Amino acid sequence: MMRAVPHPTITEADVAYLLAAKKFIFRVTADNSDQRRDVPEIRIRYEIRRKDLREHTIYVQFFARQEQAVLSALPKPTPGISLLWYGRRIRGISRRIKHDVIRDGVKIGIVRGWYEHQWTNTDEDKYIVDINSEVKRPDLRSLIAMCLDRWNIERPSQLNLGI
Repeated sequence: MMRAVPHPTITEADVAYLLAAKKFIFRVTADNSDQRRDVPEIRIRYEIRRKDLREHTIYVQFFARQEQAVLSALPKPTPGISLLWYGRRIRGISRRIKHDVIRDGVKIGIVRGWYEHQWTNTDEDKYIVDINSEVKRPDLRSLIAMCLDRWNIERPSQLNLGI
């Protein structure tokens, strides 16, 4: 019989504590990048664990996705990266032409291009910050590496990083 995953209340302080902790990729739970010519979307998922709690699951998953271009004449879709904790996005990297910045339920500005979702107590994963200056290469492999570094996740040297 499968045990249900607990769904605790997540706070900004909990997220900050988790992000500061040294973590590592425990295992690859999904990766269809070797089939990229045959699938409409590349999906890569890693189970993440804390280095000081190696034997215990902390219910953190790193998820990367890249839609495949349907026609070569269309712009190539941009990748998206998420860090999920208990199935809820606590961090995420995306790109849009224009996206509203919401803080405490109120629109306070806009971001154009690359942004990061950051968990807050009031807006959960809706709050975003501009990260255009931090995205050097917008391909899936580079974004995975950037996010692993940004979110304090060590990767084994033999990890292919997809694609």
